[in-house]
Amino acid sequence: MPRNMNLQPAMLDLRGAKVLVVGSDADALQRVHKLLEAGARVHMLVNDAKSAAELLSIESERVHIEQRSAVPEDIDGCMLTIVSTLEEAQAPPLFERAKAHGRLLCTVDRPEFSTFIHPAVMRAGHLAISVSTQGASPSLARRIREDLEEAFSDPRFVPWLNALAETREALPRGERATFGNASVRGFSMEIALTFPPKHA
Repeated sequence: MPRNMNLQPAMLDLRGAKVLVVGSDADALQRVHKLLEAGARVHMLVNDAKSAAELLSIESERVHIEQRSAVPEDIDGCMLTIVSTLEEAQAPPLFERAKAHGRLLCTVDRPEFSTFIHPAVMRAGHLAISVSTQGASPSLARRIREDLEEAFSDPRFVPWLNALAETREALPRGERATFGNASVRGFSMEIALTFPPKHA
C-alpha cells in the first residue's frame, strides 16, 4: 500500500462480527480490548495461549485463543484481520489472500502488507475522530489523538453533545438539518501547531 494513496476513512459496525488477531504483544492486546468494546467476536492466534489469556485478563465468550501460526485460510469469514508488529513475518501470505478475496487486513506499522490502515481514534461520547498519516508516522497520529482527547476533555462537551442528540432524535426528519445548523452556531475550536526545534 503506497503511502501517497488517497485512502478513504470508514467506520465499521463490528457488533457480532468475527475478527482475527495474530499475535499477543501489548498493542495487539489493546486492540483486542477495543474490538470487544465494539461488540466483535475475536479469534486470536498466538505463540503461547496461556500467557496470552493471562495478559488479556478478561473472561469473555467472545474471545477464542488458539496456540498456532496463522494460515491464509484463517482470514476467511472474518470481517477484518489484524497482524501485530511482532508477527509481521506471518503477514505476506495473509496479505496476498486478503487482496485476492477482498478482505480487510492490517499489519501494524507495515502498510505494504495491509489492505487498510487501523487509525488512531479519539472518542468523547458520541464523537469519534480517526487520525491517520497513511503509515508515514504512526507516532504523530497518536500524538494528535492525545491532543484531541485533551481538547475534548472539557466536562461540558459530552453532556452538550448528548443533549443535541436527544433533541435531534425527537424532531421530525425534515427539521433536523435546520436544527443542527442552528444548534452548533458559535461552537469552534482554536488550534495552534508547535513543531520540534529543527522544524520550527
